[in-house]
Amino acid sequence: MLRLGPLLHCSCEASLASLQRMQRNHVSKPESAEQEPVEGCSDSSRLVWSDKRLFTAEIIQDFCRATGDFNPIHLDPDRAKRSGFPGTIVPGIFVASMFPAIIAAAFPGAVYLSQSLKFRHPAVVPAEIQATVTLVKTSRGFMRFTTCASQGPRTIVDGAAMAKMPPNNSP
Repeated sequence: MLRLGPLLHCSCEASLASLQRMQRNHVSKPESAEQEPVEGCSDSSRLVWSDKRLFTAEIIQDFCRATGDFNPIHLDPDRAKRSGFPGTIVPGIFVASMFPAIIAAAFPGAVYLSQSLKFRHPAVVPAEIQATVTLVKTSRGFMRFTTCASQGPRTIVDGAAMAKMPPNNSP
């Protein structure tokens, strides 16, 4: 995966200072998380982090070698086409691996506890993927997120994640 840009911190209604205060005090909700999450990939009323990556054929081959996932739909364009795809597709779990990376970058030291995933559409190689993690709720030292990865307007995978807040490093 090639990173196409810096990790973006989009804080529409809550500041980074309020998030840090929330982490220190383990406040149950950030000021901007009063409502339940809505369907889809964007929610302008919460803290949102995103990252964009380019998945190339070479990177997919490296991932397949590292994981032992040699499904031909990820590696062989002809086999992928015979399986009903327009070309080789990115392994869905490879796309989903962007979510814990974003959470770790936003909250160094956080412990990634769980992730639910729904694979909506295949990502055809080469695939420029935008992954978004939205903080929905904090409670007793835990953070709940919605997650979404898209290729253009099409959602590839979405779900929810849970992480334990990093230890308070301030004096």
